[in-house]
Amino acid sequence: ARMITVLEASSTGCLVWKNDEGGSCPDWMHNYLVDSTSYGGSYKDNSKNIAGTYDYGYWTMSAYSGNSANAWRVNLDGLLGTYITSITYHGARAVVEINKS
Repeated sequence: ARMITVLEASSTGCLVWKNDEGGSCPDWMHNYLVDSTSYGGSYKDNSKNIAGTYDYGYWTMSAYSGNSANAWRVNLDGLLGTYITSITYHGARAVVEINKS
């Protein structure tokens, strides 16, 4: 098992977050993200997004070249974005590869 890459997430139809844009990732990629404790995150950081709710998500294994403190993530809204890696309300979701041969 491993974490998904941002390139793999993009290949499933995920779009990069932009203001007022709806989710684009398949439901299986972002369902059940109402809290992060089930996949390694915690509630220790009480920062809230503009809507006043926690911005839960999970990390991809891809770094963000624009800022060394950030990484790519899939967020609760079903979009790809970057965020500061020191927050604790993001976790990791494993991708299991099954060899079909």
